[in-house]
Amino acid sequence: MLIQSFLLACSTTVALALGSEQAIISTARLVGKDITDPRANGVEIFRNPHNHAAAAGSILVFSGEAVRYQPQQDGILFDKNIYDNYKQNFFAFPGFALSYDTLPISFELNGDRRQLRDSLERAYNENDNRSNNDAKEIADAFEKLLPRKLNDKKAQAAKDWTLSQTLIRSGEDKRVYIEIHELSLTLTTSMTTGYVQINKQTATIRSAKLNVNDRFLTSFADNLAQRIPTLRIRDAIRILSTSNLQLFLADFDEKTDGSYGSAAGTRRTHSRQRFYSLSQLRM
Repeated sequence: MLIQSFLLACSTTVALALGSEQAIISTARLVGKDITDPRANGVEIFRNPHNHAAAAGSILVFSGEAVRYQPQQDGILFDKNIYDNYKQNFFAFPGFALSYDTLPISFELNGDRRQLRDSLERAYNENDNRSNNDAKEIADAFEKLLPRKLNDKKAQAAKDWTLSQTLIRSGEDKRVYIEIHELSLTLTTSMTTGYVQINKQTATIRSAKLNVNDRFLTSFADNLAQRIPTLRIRDAIRILSTSNLQLFLADFDEKTDGSYGSAAGTRRTHSRQRFYSLSQLRM
């Protein structure tokens, strides 16, 4: 009896400790057309404005790897500080100018996935001054990011979740923009089956947009190329997306059970370079 009580106390302590974790699932995608010259690399990625979507992706990856934000390699992230440091890094990059950073927008969830998706679309339409199609795409992406089943015990125990979308927009005006969208909510997962349930709750979304300063990238192309490894936009998107979530790189098969582990799927590693503080890039 004493042993059973002890084991119960231990399991409760572990559950409480794990349940305090903040879990983050991330995805990145390109919105618009990639007009990057496929032959360009290094300094040309920064010098030529046609290549600035790839430049933006390279800077985002650089910002993340400097603080070990590697969702493609590590899977679901359980350290919110790493994610926050990643955002802090690229927000501080002198070639990105903050256009807006919204206050959290709250909306009610009744536990139904479809209602969550519809509420998200409505919230973006009403509060973020977006086109219907744009709001729909963001809402659809959040719905697909929601795990249906979790195999990893640490992920199963997590209650507080952040679903994050990083968008690189290649506009019709040939300008490049970066957006980050976050959905914060609580999820309950069965520790026996792994199936995930959305709780009735008040969830929040938050968005920010940064303009890529093409003059800055062009003017300091040589300096930037010496310090920031350049990537194809497709590779940057993969590195910035939680492993096994190929939502916008391949067809999403809704017939699968949507199972995720803490590092599910095949890992893609990015060759390590010497990283510099972003403050060193302030010219």
